[in-house]
Amino acid sequence: MSGHILKSALPLAAAALSLALAVDFAPPSELAASEADTISLNYGIYMGGARVYAISYSASVSHDGYRSVVTMAPKGMGKMFSDYRLKMATSGRISSGQPEPEDFVMESSKKEEKKKVAMTWQAGSVPKADRSFKLPAKRAAAVAKAVKPEMPDPLTAVLRHALDEPAKLCNETLRAYNGAEVYELKLTFLGDDVIRNKGKGVYTGPAHKCRAVFVPIAGYSDSRMRKLLKNPLSYTLWFAAVKSPATATRFLVPVQAQGKASGHTFAIFASEAQMSGQPLSSLSPLE
Repeated sequence: MSGHILKSALPLAAAALSLALAVDFAPPSELAASEADTISLNYGIYMGGARVYAISYSASVSHDGYRSVVTMAPKGMGKMFSDYRLKMATSGRISSGQPEPEDFVMESSKKEEKKKVAMTWQAGSVPKADRSFKLPAKRAAAVAKAVKPEMPDPLTAVLRHALDEPAKLCNETLRAYNGAEVYELKLTFLGDDVIRNKGKGVYTGPAHKCRAVFVPIAGYSDSRMRKLLKNPLSYTLWFAAVKSPATATRFLVPVQAQGKASGHTFAIFASEAQMSGQPLSSLSPLE
């Protein structure tokens, strides 16, 4: 196992977490300004039965806008192999039922190297990215060609999917820009399932099963692009459908995932989950 393997899988991890937001979200005109849904989730990433990384996710969606944050850091035996850390945060407004990003920050670190990207959006323009590092000319040119006006960050991209019609659950391709790379997530609905956990996760019960496949578009080195296209990174995701105790909004909460990167299989389990201050385990699953 290496930090490189886990770093490769991070875009899919972010997607899994971001898809936690509401599927049947009430239009802004139907929400009072004071109403908001909040969610807080903690996950463990396991390899060979041992927890090696921890992920935390928090989000809030209201009439005024949204904000979500994802962090990832090594835990337990993972500290012996990697010190790679990641944080992504996005915020924006809800316009005509769709999230529109305003600010996005991504920070990563490993050993003595730290990187930061900050993005802002203006209507009709491509997002502006300020980087603490310089992209090679060839990769910068490919990114500039691929980025389109108002292209969303990774967390907003999957939030837009989550706010779509329920029939579109895991049935489309999402394109996102993180300030340095452009990529797609191809989502496929696999059907309904039942989770029977054996201690690692907090959820047992009915779930919707989906697949997400990561496809690089621009911003990657030639060698990395070839590797990712030859052996695509993919997750199988399980979502529990529950009703928010605050606004009665229907949420799909990612409670479990499995994936493979560079020949290594890993699993992700929700170890803690709260919605609007109540434990997920206390909320009744929806059919």
